[in-house]
Amino acid sequence: MKSAILATVSAFALTGSFAIAADLPARTNKLQGPAPVFTWSGLYVGASLGGLTAHSKVDELTYYGTAAGFPMTSANGAGAIASLNLGYNVQVGNIVTGVEADIGWTNARARGSEFVSGEYNFIRIDYSTLGSLRARLGYAFDRLLVYGTGGLAMADVKSVGDHQYLPGGTPYNGIAIHNHSRNGWIFGGGLEYAVTQNYSLKAEALYQDLGNVTSGVASSGCRFGFKKNTSSIVRAGVNYKF
Repeated sequence: MKSAILATVSAFALTGSFAIAADLPARTNKLQGPAPVFTWSGLYVGASLGGLTAHSKVDELTYYGTAAGFPMTSANGAGAIASLNLGYNVQVGNIVTGVEADIGWTNARARGSEFVSGEYNFIRIDYSTLGSLRARLGYAFDRLLVYGTGGLAMADVKSVGDHQYLPGGTPYNGIAIHNHSRNGWIFGGGLEYAVTQNYSLKAEALYQDLGNVTSGVASSGCRFGFKKNTSSIVRAGVNYKF
């Protein structure tokens, strides 16, 4: 009798175990692939906003055809700058090399004046379009890139020298204006951080030198030399890598 009871209990226990097992969800073994490895290699485009500070030293070379003898005039100013860029990177290990071209628009204006014995020199330098073609060399800490950059700088600049003279209380102006495209060099560095596989944020500081230029001769014989035309650019932006 005891044996029959034990056999019956065992049968019910086994039946219950199979029923519970049947009710459990099926176990799945879905293997997830490794996360994609980030690389800085590839073509990218971007945009940035920032500020530009401009500096120049201006010498009045002649007045009425003779040496002016005026002291050098300093011109300084600032403005906003908006830029678009296109570039390509190649990453080998942690080293990232590349090339980048950009074009920007600015309202920066540098002004300066000098006064000597009733005569004035007023200087104005207006920047409009700027561009550069630069090489880049950086070191990648995974998604953080630290880089240096340098190359050719270009800009459209309007330079104005105005000599004002008051002989006998009658004002007289000699204005020399020079509109020109100028070439020079640019260098700097920055940081870039990849937020996703495609988007990255950047901040950079650049210094450019557009060299020297001499204005034409005004009707009064005024002629100005615009020297040490330099500017500093600080900007932040976003890049999209294809």
